[in-house]
Amino acid sequence: MKSLICFAAVLLIKLLGFRVLAQTPVVNRQPTSILVNTTSGLLIGSSTAEAHAFYAVPFAQPPIGSLRFRSPLPVSHLGLIDASEYKFVQCPQINRGNYTEDCLVLNVFVPSTLNLDTAIAPEDRLPVMVWIYGGAFLTGSSTNFFYYGKPLCNRTNTVIVTVNYRLGAFGFLSLNEGGVVLEGNQGIRDQQLALTWVQDNIANFGGDKDKVTIFGESAGAQSVVIHLVSPTSESLFHRAIIQSSPAFYQCYTNTEANELTRFLLQTINCTGTQEIQCLLEKDADDILAAYPAVVNFIGQRKYGVGAVETFRPYIDEVLIPDQPLKLFQTGNWNNKAIIIGANTEEGQSESYQQFHDFELFKATTTYFFGPKLAPSLIREYSKLAVNVSEVYDYTKLMEDMTGDGIFVCPTRTLARLAYETTNIPDSVFLYSNAYPPNASTHAVEIPYVFRTVPNPTADDNIIMNIFSDYWGSFAHNGVPQSNTFATWPAYASTADELLRIKVPNTTVLTGHKSEICDFWDSLGIYINLTTDATVEMTTSNDVGIIVTTNGVCVQRKPLAMLFACLLLIFTIFY
Repeated sequence: MKSLICFAAVLLIKLLGFRVLAQTPVVNRQPTSILVNTTSGLLIGSSTAEAHAFYAVPFAQPPIGSLRFRSPLPVSHLGLIDASEYKFVQCPQINRGNYTEDCLVLNVFVPSTLNLDTAIAPEDRLPVMVWIYGGAFLTGSSTNFFYYGKPLCNRTNTVIVTVNYRLGAFGFLSLNEGGVVLEGNQGIRDQQLALTWVQDNIANFGGDKDKVTIFGESAGAQSVVIHLVSPTSESLFHRAIIQSSPAFYQCYTNTEANELTRFLLQTINCTGTQEIQCLLEKDADDILAAYPAVVNFIGQRKYGVGAVETFRPYIDEVLIPDQPLKLFQTGNWNNKAIIIGANTEEGQSESYQQFHDFELFKATTTYFFGPKLAPSLIREYSKLAVNVSEVYDYTKLMEDMTGDGIFVCPTRTLARLAYETTNIPDSVFLYSNAYPPNASTHAVEIPYVFRTVPNPTADDNIIMNIFSDYWGSFAHNGVPQSNTFATWPAYASTADELLRIKVPNTTVLTGHKSEICDFWDSLGIYINLTTDATVEMTTSNDVGIIVTTNGVCVQRKPLAMLFACLLLIFTIFY
């Protein structure tokens, strides 16, 4: 059991994704000041030979006091704002860095070729790329070193904007029962307000508000998908790039969201008639301290894989009308040109320990995906085992299973649904990133996209140029192409072509992982929302029992699960 707990915890750690790094980027220590007026205030930015930069610009009123857990409100003009120096600002989350609830800020990076001292004519304005970070909706910050926008804006000749949004309970807590309402999806609403700020202000930075591309990775990519299906986001952007979206995950239903909130309120001793007031007054550290218990609560009801995204968006029928993949399937999405893809080793982690026990492989699969899905998964992935009569390392099977099921195959499903329902010809582009070779793990592409790889090799530079060429071309023209690298064909489910990103050049592949992805599609877990593998959450159950929709009960050990979740929390953040 101990081996199972540790191995499953490592899987959770890996899937949580991008590690938080609070490194300070190297900046010119003698920049020239530059002024730009915005609805937030008159910004003092810094200008260097590479780019103009504006750091930690507030786009919303601080979500504190009575505004905590509420939809964000636009900030009033604050007068003169010093935005000239890099600042590390992150919303409340469990890690070593400092956090602040007054975290709704964004950064703007503009190529130095634009003279911001004079008005920029409309025909000279540049496309805009707005970055949404990942981190399982639990962690992250737009001020992370790897998201530093100067190199990318300069190479792609675009205006780069990186935005903060609220996380965890602060960004995704909702309640709608008995006349008590917490609106929910606050983190997504933060993103929408930032996109509204871009629409209102980006022309003053030389950006074209009619050429806004949103892009994000992991939970940030999920956020991009939500904006693609949200009626209230339709006018705020024009193109989208989806990097390693765990489209496996469904949004919470109203019932699920309510029960999670009720459990949190109980855990932090906010019950009774003044529960919401208690929640508003509770110290942020006390709320964060409840996360391990909440992770355990979700893990018991959604199995190990469900606990990775403990807090997540929910279907409020306004901002999110239904499950995103279902909306794509029915054509009820904001038709935009999209790039979508994943890395070849999404489930791989250097933290894995080899194991040779088939029974442990079965137990871990069951722990992670639940007893209804596990038999099919074990049977299918066991076919990939070779030389089973010898000592066999089952680690690779677990890596492939998690990477395929959570990232690679639902990415193909999403591309297919977009292609089949879009009204824009040749507007879906699918990729598979294979760099670094045999180690293209989850989130590894981010510093290549942003050109922030420390001490890059010659091959690193090639990959950075590949991403810059395609991403930049897409932002400018809606078609990802390069004068140096291979032609990227638009995706069609009939041809099933994608672009493989690798050195020294990109290539076009047909039918990438088609057999295993056909298997995942056949399970019905991406689209068929009534599959019998669905788990019903209920706080009335004994804490050690899970009840599935077909009535099957599965015994869990609460202390073991809590240990695994605590290991998850403290390993990833500390």
